[in-house]
Amino acid sequence: MCRVSTDDRRRRRPAKPPAIYVPASELGKLLNQDREGVLLPKAEYDALLGDAKPNDAAVQPSGVVLSSGDYSAAIRGNQLLLTARISATSFNAEGWESVPLRLAGASVEAASSGDGPATVSRQAADQSLVWLLRAGGQHELTLELSAPLQAAGSDRIVALEFPVAATGKLTLTLPAAKRLEVDGVKFAGTTADDGETVYSIPVGGRGQVAAPHHRRQ
Repeated sequence: MCRVSTDDRRRRRPAKPPAIYVPASELGKLLNQDREGVLLPKAEYDALLGDAKPNDAAVQPSGVVLSSGDYSAAIRGNQLLLTARISATSFNAEGWESVPLRLAGASVEAASSGDGPATVSRQAADQSLVWLLRAGGQHELTLELSAPLQAAGSDRIVALEFPVAATGKLTLTLPAAKRLEVDGVKFAGTTADDGETVYSIPVGGRGQVAAPHHRRQ
């Protein structure tokens, strides 16, 4: 003897309702008993029955999703030094994933993932960065980058291109004598103990930032 729970009984549904054959001469009585009933061709009924079945093979997400990207940058001389911390989720159970990272114009000084080195490479065609990671679960990538500042008259432009993630923040430190604009909007920063100004810029969903910085007037 085996015990069957109420949940088990609910899950054990018949593959299809039982078929009851009614003589054509009795159809009028049957329809009069159930005013909500309709007559359908069998093929149409079978199609509706198939559409009503639960979707046992639900579509599962696949590939890699970049969930966040946080960046800390500072200007040292004519260079921008940048630390990127990128989080990704892989939905594939096995194998390797190749994740392109938009970091145009930046040189990679170091790359790490977890407690060890990360596997990154460059595409031969456009020199874009590629992150190779084992499929499955959460992954973290830390990059140490450097890039030259771009000149625009007497100003310098911080031009950054980075992977588009759901959330992200750019923390940029500028010398005390500088002020920052992003997309024509002047940002108010926080003065650090050494006199430099720290700016915090939301970059979630964005792929690039061009931020000229000027001398304070």
